[in-house]
Amino acid sequence: MPRIPPSTIRQAHHISPHAAALLPVCRDLPSALNELRWVREHVRQLTPPASSSSLWTEELHVASLCRRRGRGEPLQYILGTQPFGGLELKCRPGVFIPRPEPEAYTTHLAALIQHSHLLGPSPQSLSILDLCTGTGCIALLLYSLLARTIPDLHVHGIDISPYAVDLSKENARHNNLAITTTPPGRSLVFSQADIFSDTALLGALTSSRDLPSQPPLDVLVCNPPYVSRWGYSRQTAQSVRRYEPKIAQVPMVEYPGDHTPEDVFYARLLDIAARLGPRVLLCEVGDLGQALRVVEMAL
Repeated sequence: MPRIPPSTIRQAHHISPHAAALLPVCRDLPSALNELRWVREHVRQLTPPASSSSLWTEELHVASLCRRRGRGEPLQYILGTQPFGGLELKCRPGVFIPRPEPEAYTTHLAALIQHSHLLGPSPQSLSILDLCTGTGCIALLLYSLLARTIPDLHVHGIDISPYAVDLSKENARHNNLAITTTPPGRSLVFSQADIFSDTALLGALTSSRDLPSQPPLDVLVCNPPYVSRWGYSRQTAQSVRRYEPKIAQVPMVEYPGDHTPEDVFYARLLDIAARLGPRVLLCEVGDLGQALRVVEMAL
């Protein structure tokens, strides 16, 4: 990583000590000033109306958050939220932070379903299963986008982490997609289950909807752990390794078959897809090489 020019460091100190504290992680002054603005806006939402004491308290709070950020802690954990499409998602340590790539392909998938006849013209009924749901970002964004045009919509997110499941439910409420207030004919559900256990997965699928029968699955989507142990130790950013859960990035399980350790989730996903029969299977991969290996597994 190239060193920050001394002139940039001096300029940051001249503008604000908070900007200087952010510079080691932001690497350039415009980015540091941008993050400082977000931190100030966040603190002002928490601080009482302006007074001499509250302004001093605000500055102390800003300084504390900037020091945390300067040590590499993700801004999303510090501010507590992350935009995702039209949603604002709460973020907490222990649950992987949503990235721009899932936001892009989730929005694209919704557009394909609504406008490109991916599942036929103007579908009136749709069932979606989101595995490794994390914050619930993919499930919630699909629900919010598709509920506008599909009256019979069922979205189910599953994660092995109870913390992630609790956070996904909280994000549903935070974005006025509360599970308890979904209209008749729709369902938005989050469950805790190990997707490598047939018993746990089947139990989650059959017990979490108040429906006469399980609707056929149309879409299976998953952003699984797919980073190799070598890639995690050599290529993953230090702040990600230090602060975000490793279990959401590196596969920690074994699965029968001839595949590399980082591909085990794809082998399991393909088996699940073979049993549930979705018309669409969408999963994120790490690079072209991994994508080609997944295609070979599927053929």
